[in-house]
Amino acid sequence: MGDGLGAVQKAKELCCELVLLDIGMPKVNGVETASALRLALPDIKIVGFSMLAEELGQELVALKTCDAVLSKFDGLTELVETLKSLMPAPPRNDKQLGVAQRARM
Repeated sequence: MGDGLGAVQKAKELCCELVLLDIGMPKVNGVETASALRLALPDIKIVGFSMLAEELGQELVALKTCDAVLSKFDGLTELVETLKSLMPAPPRNDKQLGVAQRARM
């Protein structure tokens, strides 16, 4: 995408449920992009990702612009756990349910 305007357009086009957003993007930065995403897609989950997470993170979460803000230094485990915590569990289909019920017997 390359910039915030492209991110907003693509998120709307794809009906995204979650966006991982670099706060330091060119043209329209991540703070402005997160605000535009929140207006366009009010239920979207937004995770800011930045080298400046400590400076910007609390403000972005307090303003409800982002659901979470992580530092690029936090590591993959922290990122995965944050993304998992923001997304609902996937629905189980009947086939999976049958296997789970049989396993309990």
